[in-house]
Amino acid sequence: MSRSRRLSAVVIFALLASILIAPFTGDALQVAGVPVATRVTQTNGVTREVLSDGTPLAAPGQTLSLVRYTFAPGAVIAPHTHPGEQAVSVVSGTLGYTVLCGHADVVRASVDGAPQVRERLNPGPEVMFQPGDSFTEVEGIVHFGRNAGSGPLVLLVASLFASDASVSSPAVPLPNVAQGLNGQVSYC
Repeated sequence: MSRSRRLSAVVIFALLASILIAPFTGDALQVAGVPVATRVTQTNGVTREVLSDGTPLAAPGQTLSLVRYTFAPGAVIAPHTHPGEQAVSVVSGTLGYTVLCGHADVVRASVDGAPQVRERLNPGPEVMFQPGDSFTEVEGIVHFGRNAGSGPLVLLVASLFASDASVSSPAVPLPNVAQGLNGQVSYC
């Protein structure tokens, strides 16, 4: 055996031995103790659980987060808006969703292997989303949602928001705008 092959074999053996014999504490995989915001909150029958979040280097001043929302039967989120974009996927249950101003891009779950199609959802009547359906909300969209089913509604939501802003703000109707024929308030 040549000297270089023996040296390679010794190095490989030493690496394997250090991995197999040395105690593994797991500390190498943990980030130094960085405090995080409250991870689970509950309001009006809706539980918000932050699964992961961070500040992407490619998006200074922004926070990227992954959140699981669980709506109790009958729970409603009032009209609101967000300081950035978010992508939503229905995991279980039925989401009743209404766009009041702006738009969402919708991709419905594939049925019988048919290709998925992206559609624009503009302001209008309530639309129902089922498991596997997803949509992207553009910044500034005014919308609201509710659990339209009899069991829990679970959503996974990925958001890219301004770090110094609240994750949502109540929508405020436009002042001095007459109500439409159907009595609805205008947010646009």
